Amino acid sequence: VLREVRAFLRLRHGPNLARVDELLEENDTFYMVFDYIEGSTLSDMIQNAGKIDPWECLGYMEDIAKALDFIHSQRLLHRDVTPNNIIIRPSGQAVLIDFGAARLYENNKTQSMTSMLNSDYAPPEQFAGEGHYSPALDIYSFGASFYHALTGEKPPNAVGRYMAIDKGKTDTLASLLQLRFDLHPCLGEIIHKCMKVKAEERYPNMSEVLVKITECKQKLAQEGPSSVLGSETSGSPKGEEIRSLLILLALILFGVGLGIALAIWL
Repeated sequence: VLREVRAFLRLRHGPNLARVDELLEENDTFYMVFDYIEGSTLSDMIQNAGKIDPWECLGYMEDIAKALDFIHSQRLLHRDVTPNNIIIRPSGQAVLIDFGAARLYENNKTQSMTSMLNSDYAPPEQFAGEGHYSPALDIYSFGASFYHALTGEKPPNAVGRYMAIDKGKTDTLASLLQLRFDLHPCLGEIIHKCMKVKAEERYPNMSEVLVKITECKQKLAQEGPSSVLGSETSGSPKGEEIRSLLILLALILFGVGLGIALAIWL
């Protein structure tokens, strides 16, 4: 317990984290007092807006990825990354809060942890209560939270997804590209890799997630807003409809022009 208390105290130096102002002990139980953070939860923003703007979402993702990267460097797992535990300040900064479920972890060692979780955002291994835990646990929840932010829909239960895939059935997680065709492919790649049901198939750490987020931001900045729509139309139902309509319109215009030309010639 003392090791965890010391780790929690070190979190006050981390980026984009609710600052632990004080630790109190009473009846052999430690209580954390956090600074008040002004803003709205990501959950409330999703409820009000339906879907979060992709560029804004990338900024929030970068902030929370930095927060988790620091947490993991202290050998801690947050274990409760959800839209309810992400606050967006008026400045646009995203802050990760609520460390009530956080626990120390050790690589390559079987550990028992209380199964405190939110079933919409927790990975399959978190349901077990015992196993080999790593930053991959938080990485899944990170991806699931921002999947919800970008689509306006909560992702399906991870255990159900795991069972379906294990039986050779189709993954019940709908592709971001199908649910929202105005996203750049790089965003879909990041979210879906974070949400792999097998921990070893996810990003190995948040540092690598941060690299991918930076690369994605650079692509969006270089290609411009128009590229976001154009790049995602390929392969998505809505995109194919748009392409078909454009082809049909071109044929109609060609036909009209040809008819006028023939009328003049005759």
